[in-house]
Amino acid sequence: MSQEQIELITIDALLEKVRTKKDQGCRLVQISATQLPGQIELTYSFDLNSQLTNLRLSLPGEEPHLPSISSIYLCSILYENEIHDLFGVQVADRKSTRLNSSHLVIS
Repeated sequence: MSQEQIELITIDALLEKVRTKKDQGCRLVQISATQLPGQIELTYSFDLNSQLTNLRLSLPGEEPHLPSISSIYLCSILYENEIHDLFGVQVADRKSTRLNSSHLVIS
């Protein structure tokens, strides 16, 4: 059984760390958000060869914002949209999604 790794990062390091994960061949597994007193904690989980690693950062509870990673992992737009809708986090350059007939439209 493998151990889970959690790396604490700052918001300024997010894009660089995510780009490194992509370059290593990691798959984005999920992005989770947790409301804590005075802050929102985000965890980005990645898998490579059945080894789970996580990047974790904290955002202030008031007017939280972060950069979008959708230019690196397109699938992250679904997580980012939910984090925006449920936690009020402003995601810079966030793509929006909508259903058009039976197709998902990303804009």
